[in-house]
Amino acid sequence: MNRTPLPPRSKPLKVLGLDLAKLTGIALVSDKGVEFAKELNFGAYRDKLKTGHNGHIFLALFEHISTMLITIPITHIIYERAHHRGGAASRIGVGMCSTVLCVSAREEVPVLDVHTLTLKKWATENAKAGKNAMIERASALAGRPIESDNAADAIMAAAYGLEVLQGQEVTQ
Repeated sequence: MNRTPLPPRSKPLKVLGLDLAKLTGIALVSDKGVEFAKELNFGAYRDKLKTGHNGHIFLALFEHISTMLITIPITHIIYERAHHRGGAASRIGVGMCSTVLCVSAREEVPVLDVHTLTLKKWATENAKAGKNAMIERASALAGRPIESDNAADAIMAAAYGLEVLQGQEVTQ
């Protein structure tokens, strides 16, 4: 798909990529490359409180992203869209997506999402690529080993978002 070039921007793009789950991948990608990537265990917040209430996962995510948006000049957020397979994983995925939308609305940061198959096809040319292929691609992009498949997905989501925002051709 060819995109119309974007008008000149006043500040450099910094895209926060998220692979949302109890173990969330989080990465910041800019014109300079991968600035950081890590995995955060938001499920541990719920488990530590021993309430079993999934809302604690969302509160921890809200607080973490809010802090990041205040301290880092993030221009956009992109997340890998949640799968709807039913059960607790779907409820947590949808809740985390909603949480990202809420905090981004409060801080007025635009949000994009990307379907898993689109992201894998863009990153590896194979929509059914496995975790190792995504880790290899993210490691090459970061210039260092990436150990977590969640961090790798977050890197690739942010890189995909950066390419879309720069108006470059994106294969879907």
